[in-house]
Amino acid sequence: MKTKLKTLPHLERHHIEIINYNPIYIRDWKNTNSSRGVEVANSLSIKSVCLHNDKAIPIVFDGFGENALEEKKGHYCCQCECMLFPDNGSEHWILLIETKYAGDETLAFRKESNYPNCMVEQIIATVDYFRRKNIIENKQKIHAIVSFPMVESDFHDRINAVLQESNETLSIEEIKEQHNIIIRGCNEATIISEKRIKLEVVQ
Repeated sequence: MKTKLKTLPHLERHHIEIINYNPIYIRDWKNTNSSRGVEVANSLSIKSVCLHNDKAIPIVFDGFGENALEEKKGHYCCQCECMLFPDNGSEHWILLIETKYAGDETLAFRKESNYPNCMVEQIIATVDYFRRKNIIENKQKIHAIVSFPMVESDFHDRINAVLQESNETLSIEEIKEQHNIIIRGCNEATIISEKRIKLEVVQ
């Protein structure tokens, strides 16, 4: 899959590196520092998505810069923050992440902001883009995190409830059935092996 990524236009807008940190922190500086975007790190400097990687498995990180996914000249796909997969191969799992830095749970679920629907749409659009470009196979199961790093409570069920009530987006179960994407609202996940990832903390 790393080789396939090199065929994309505007590869300079992708921040690709191989990391084996434990834990892996994914953070987005857009709201605090316009010169920086999504980054991967081995230390916590701002609230982040945390991927526990106890076995220090080498992981490919592809952070998407602005307008990283070009559909055709001058037209760009809606995108999430980043994509990760094992360096030894992506046939077992691929993880996409979208974050919103809402200050608390009330702001995260403010109806006017419509964050849950927007975040899920960004995940689906990104997966569809990579499938159309033959980077990701159509049959490949995708894992995805929609994250509110500033929110400490468990918000997965609330995200699902918003999606179920909305006419804009499919429910989490429908997304799994129709797009083969497993979505979870959370801020942490566990890389178990090159073949398995769980979108929760595994003790």
